[in-house]
Amino acid sequence: IEQGIEQGSEKKELEMYRKMMDKGFEIKTIASIFSVSEESIKKLLMKA
Repeated sequence: IEQGIEQGSEKKELEMYRKMMDKGFEIKTIASIFSVSEESIKKLLMKA
């Protein structure tokens, strides 16, 4: 069950990052806003 919850929040994060990128935000900017590494965002985007 936990894995499903994790995947769900990952999907929400991904949608949020994508929306921000559509609005012209750079990955670097998104990473600093959410206090996550650029690598983690890139990995999430590549997995999708």
